[in-house]
This record gives sequence, structure tokens and C-alpha cells, in this order.
Amino acid sequence: MVSAETVQDFQLRPGDLVRLRLQNASDNQYHVVEFHYLGIAREFPTAPSDSFLVANADYIAQQTAAGSVETVLVRTVSS
Repeated sequence: MVSAETVQDFQLRPGDLVRLRLQNASDNQYHVVEFHYLGIAREFPTAPSDSFLVANADYIAQQTAAGSVETVLVRTVSS
């Protein structure tokens, strides 16, 4: 789920594929991790008030080989 601003900036529709580069704990390199846009999240604790993404922590841990929980704030630019 993402903020309304992110949906508008990237013109997302439910089911759209969103690719983010996340750092993998096993090699400290950035790898593309795929997500699917499900809907708009109006608010979320610790998220900035403008653009944010909410994802499944277990999926992120599996994809990044990281067992720790963290809050990641990422700045994006539409292309």
C-alpha cells in the first residue's frame, strides 16, 4: 500500500508492479525487489505525511536476507 501522493506521481493502478532496490544483508548490494500495488494507505505510524509505502515485513526480510525490523524512509522521483 502506498500514499495517495505516490499513486498520483506514478499513476499506479491496483495490481501494478512496483520495483524497489533494497540492500541485501548477505552481500550488502542493492537488488530489485518486486511489490504489487494494492491500494492507498491514508496514514501510517512513522511514515512521512506526503509519500510513503507500506509493505509486508516478512516478505522484505525474505527478499533481503535480513531478520531485523526497521523503518526505511526512501525518497523517489517520478520519471
